[in-house]
Amino acid sequence: MSRRGSLAAVAPGMMGPMRFDACLAPGAADEVGATAKPDASSAPAAAAGAGGDHHAPLDPSAPGSLYEGERTKEGKRQGRGAYAWRNGVAYSGEWRDDKMEGPGVMRYADGTVCEGTWRNNRQHGRGKIVWPSGDSYEGDWEEDKRTGRGVYRWADGRRYEGEFVEGVRTGTGRCEWPDGTVYEGQWIDGLVDGLGTFWWADGRKYEGTWTKGARTGHGSYTWPSGSVYVGEWKDGNREGYGCMYWAKSGDRYEGHWANDNLSGYGTYVWGDDAREYTGEWREGLRWGHGTMSYAEGDSYVGEWANDKREGHGQCTWADGRVYRGAWRANFRCGLGKMTWPCGALYEGQWDNNKFNGHGVYSWADGRRYVGQLKDGMRWGKGFMVYADGDTYEGSWRENKADGPGSYVEADGTRYQGHWQGGKRHGAGALRWTDGRRYDGQWRDDKRCGNGRMVFAVGDVFDGHWQDDKRNGWGVYIHWDDGQRYYGHYRNDKRHGSDGVLVTDTHYTGGDRLLVEYKEGALQRSRRMAADYEISMMSFSGLPYRTHTLRY
Repeated sequence: MSRRGSLAAVAPGMMGPMRFDACLAPGAADEVGATAKPDASSAPAAAAGAGGDHHAPLDPSAPGSLYEGERTKEGKRQGRGAYAWRNGVAYSGEWRDDKMEGPGVMRYADGTVCEGTWRNNRQHGRGKIVWPSGDSYEGDWEEDKRTGRGVYRWADGRRYEGEFVEGVRTGTGRCEWPDGTVYEGQWIDGLVDGLGTFWWADGRKYEGTWTKGARTGHGSYTWPSGSVYVGEWKDGNREGYGCMYWAKSGDRYEGHWANDNLSGYGTYVWGDDAREYTGEWREGLRWGHGTMSYAEGDSYVGEWANDKREGHGQCTWADGRVYRGAWRANFRCGLGKMTWPCGALYEGQWDNNKFNGHGVYSWADGRRYVGQLKDGMRWGKGFMVYADGDTYEGSWRENKADGPGSYVEADGTRYQGHWQGGKRHGAGALRWTDGRRYDGQWRDDKRCGNGRMVFAVGDVFDGHWQDDKRNGWGVYIHWDDGQRYYGHYRNDKRHGSDGVLVTDTHYTGGDRLLVEYKEGALQRSRRMAADYEISMMSFSGLPYRTHTLRY
């Protein structure tokens, strides 16, 4: 069915999961300065740079170390001076009381350069570090750690400006990527955490709360198309209560989400034709109990599974039809009851939206059918009561009597026999209430073929019929005087030149005449010769009875 259909299988494909980057900040833990300072543990405390927290006492007499610069009278390094360690680390700058104190520059053997202020052999205050990779940091230092505000630049063009705690982005900051991606907000332990806004280079935007680098909590996400989601998040996915608007289609959803899909209870409204569903969802599909309203005015209230009507539910059409019962894959299937605005009613089994199995159908005019159905039609064994009181019980096919069956009219007239296409056809017996009886063959609802007719006065005709009239050879017996006519009929009248008329009640004695009739009128007659013999057969059934006349 089309999604615009009256009771379509409305699968909102356009509202499927819209996944986006889960990792918003570079690096696993994203600690700024992955290219940390070289290990200077073998150098005196003054050479520890920004890397270590604990430093050994300065040992100016360490073999291979060299200091050139100002000293106090007591020989302590103080003022301007340069110190070179045997591992290639070198410091040039201010000294005080034998310690690096004040402005200075530290150079490492691998090419890393630290420039800034020092206190008690540690970089402290404003400073800058440049790594051989091309990464750099410029900003606040505290006890040899990047702590405070600063700017970190990666060689690949990324840039972070904001707060640090012990070398890790923590606090408020702004990170920019070369492709135009930007994040501005709060950080904890090098990860986006807290309130913040993320702009993607393709125009997407998220503004809200974060936890450990993932969208978690409340936030709004905007797509370049204009689509917007506002609601709860968890681990980068829409999770909890939220509202989604699709700009292209005009669709909107308000309700619960799980794992970036519509899950739980919510309302979805289609923008193109104002369809609306309110109920339960699972993995982006209507699943559970829900109510669906269609643009044409139709509605469905009941159970769903896999985005289709499944289980028990009620469908009401705009034209007044109502179905209440079982559904399977969007089709009426199983036991159900349907009513029509005209007053008709069906209650019974369904399959593929049609009557199938056993059921009861009632018409507004009083007709009623009880029995088997197939493909929405009376098919199989069934009993039908008509508005005028007539009844039929027997076999059906395609809504018509077909096969053996009995039809009783309201006045008591009864037919018992075979039917074809709703008409008497084949062998059958008809009984009138006035005493008439017919036993024989039928075709297209008319007596046709061999048959025996008993009239109300007792007369009997045994012979051939066509189009409900006597046509062909037959025997007519008068009840009152026993007179018999053996001969041909045409159009329900005696017709032919080879008839025999017996005027008494016995086969011997009395008059036996050879007669000629034309359209029921006697034309001529003559007595039969004494040696005349004729054999005639009765057509009332097999085996035929043979009547032999001798004179």
